[in-house]
Amino acid sequence: MTDKPTPDSTIMCEDSLREERSYNLENEILPSETRVIDRMLERTLELEGAYADSCAKLGADMRAIRVLFSLVLSCAAFRTPDSIDNVRRDARRLGEVNADIAKHAVRLARVLQERTRVQDRSSLCSGTRSHICDLIDDASQDNGFYNSWLKERLSVLRGQFDMKYWPNVEQIVTAIGEDAGRAQIAPIGDMAEVAVQSPRPSKASFLRILFRKIEDAKGDDDGGLPSNFHLRDETYAALTSVSLDLDDMIDGPFVKRLRQQDREMR
Repeated sequence: MTDKPTPDSTIMCEDSLREERSYNLENEILPSETRVIDRMLERTLELEGAYADSCAKLGADMRAIRVLFSLVLSCAAFRTPDSIDNVRRDARRLGEVNADIAKHAVRLARVLQERTRVQDRSSLCSGTRSHICDLIDDASQDNGFYNSWLKERLSVLRGQFDMKYWPNVEQIVTAIGEDAGRAQIAPIGDMAEVAVQSPRPSKASFLRILFRKIEDAKGDDDGGLPSNFHLRDETYAALTSVSLDLDDMIDGPFVKRLRQQDREMR
């Protein structure tokens, strides 16, 4: 059962959306969010219940209403199921890249060592770099900050300490490989965290991020949402279905099952 839609609740919520839309257009920012707003404004009837529920919980607090819909817009524009899937693919690829680095570093370190052995036993020189400072200079040729501030200081430091104080090229490469080999992929931010935990991209992943965003905004004395703020399952379903323009729309029972699953996993 949902709160009865009222003209006032729809007007307040849509005024908040129009205000956000005007700001975006005037400042030429966030076109993705503006597209979501246009979609929501075109589908008023589908969102009347969600608007009524929102205003029943927030009253006429337009600041809180703006906070709520700002969270919805941000998630719908930048945390879509496709975006979450991209993060999941990137997480897999990052693991593969680190494994490749570790593998190739081992091989590179071996051939570098072989080059050193051949040169040492034959009294030959191939003119390649052997000091880490030379490699830093080579890599920093186009770095104005390095050339202006660090190059001279590093040169002085190099002059103060002979080769035994510095790692050789093979040791640097080995350290790079070992670093990549022990890398642990960790999410930074809500979308990445949900993405790496989700077995596949889904509407559930989007909802979990929206839940978290709203939870984080609760109890904020600086214009956030009330500590006891809680939307109905049907409201989340309507906001998700419309803001994401879903062909296969979700309903309240879908959201309820998702909440139950999350509680059981804790």
